[in-house]
Amino acid sequence: MKRLVQPGPAWLIAAWLVGLIVLFKPWVHGTDPVGYYSWLRSAVIDGNVDTTDEYYHYGEDQYHIIFPGPNGYNKNPYAIGSAVLWSPFYLTAHFASAILGLPTDGYAPLYVIAASLGSAIYALIGLWLAYRIASEFFGKRVALWATIGIWWSTPLLFYMYSHPIMSHANDAFVNALFVYVWHRTRPAPRARDWLLRGATLGLATLVRAQNALLAVLLVAEVILSLKQASIIRPAEQRDSFANTLGTVIKSAALFGIAAAMVFSLQLWVWRQTYGTWLPGNPYSVYPDNTFDFTSPHFFDLLLSSARGLFIWSPIVALAIAGLTAPLWRRDRTLCLGLILAWLAQVYLVGSWSQWSGGAAFGQRFMINGTVIYIIGLAGLLAYLQSKVTWEGIGTAIAALIAWNLLLLAQYIVELIPRAGPVDLGQMVINQFRVIGIVAAQLGHLIAARLGQWR
Repeated sequence: MKRLVQPGPAWLIAAWLVGLIVLFKPWVHGTDPVGYYSWLRSAVIDGNVDTTDEYYHYGEDQYHIIFPGPNGYNKNPYAIGSAVLWSPFYLTAHFASAILGLPTDGYAPLYVIAASLGSAIYALIGLWLAYRIASEFFGKRVALWATIGIWWSTPLLFYMYSHPIMSHANDAFVNALFVYVWHRTRPAPRARDWLLRGATLGLATLVRAQNALLAVLLVAEVILSLKQASIIRPAEQRDSFANTLGTVIKSAALFGIAAAMVFSLQLWVWRQTYGTWLPGNPYSVYPDNTFDFTSPHFFDLLLSSARGLFIWSPIVALAIAGLTAPLWRRDRTLCLGLILAWLAQVYLVGSWSQWSGGAAFGQRFMINGTVIYIIGLAGLLAYLQSKVTWEGIGTAIAALIAWNLLLLAQYIVELIPRAGPVDLGQMVINQFRVIGIVAAQLGHLIAARLGQWR
């Protein structure tokens, strides 16, 4: 057993390769992937940000979702950050295609494979960053178990391999990157650290605008630093508090400038497509895409049979519990910041009319909390390791992974509806039924799988 739990990045790479071999499916399928991918193809091949041609190519006109803006450019509501992250892989495929005499139209399979592989790689980097933070507080073995447990027991597994031309794998990466940069530049960030923090947040908001809520980590940092400044001796209190407040204001300015400079790329794209720098809710071009900031779906997001986070991925509930006492004792600022960041995301997504994610495997909008879940689960495992054997912990995590993989099998063979509520009792029964169904269809599934690589 000891050899199976030895920590190290090699185990993360091995698990990544297994997932890549078994689950990797590079394709552009569905409105969301078309929206994200079309930015890249339009910019590189056409030299503009009008995605009208790409929407027609993928048949999106049949759904009547091409909306010409003031300049005639399609009002594509999907954020450009994923295209930015995919660009090194996409350009490599473009140059390789030109050298090898392959199609250079931007649609050919090599382009899609390259971008899809980019998502899988970025997700792996995000997992490694989360592992690094968790291992600092709770040890490498705990961090490794927590990382693999969250990774293979949540919808991240699906969206980094089987539906990679979405934003969610990249979203997990940029959230982990920001938390990592923020954490590593504490407790006394310098001017360049604030610029780096701002640039990282700007990148995160390019991937999904809701990631601006990561700034609450800084709020937690400021609150606790001001509190510390206010509890020193009365004779020194006023000067210390004033100095701290002055530092906060200067730091916020540097942070905001850097974030705005990076995010300005999205502003420019909105200007070209929507005719305005700030279109408000870009998704308002679609019907029934509205926000109610009383967050009427706050608890639905967590507990509903329509892709509720805790229902679909029960390991996340355990991870959130681990954010309390175990982490609080080690780092109050990190603990408070992660809890506030997670609650802010639940509040915002719960305010959206499309909170369930439509056609989705699990609660996809909360995949961005992967770094939070890994740190939280590591905290819980650190607490439990003195009370439960590692064999017991491993068995529990293996069971949660099996639960997620069986759900994935149900989703593939369509025992679970692609959207809307799920009969929870039937879902549990189908966890056993699906084993026989997959076994009966194994030959067909393998043949289809091999056909992808021809």
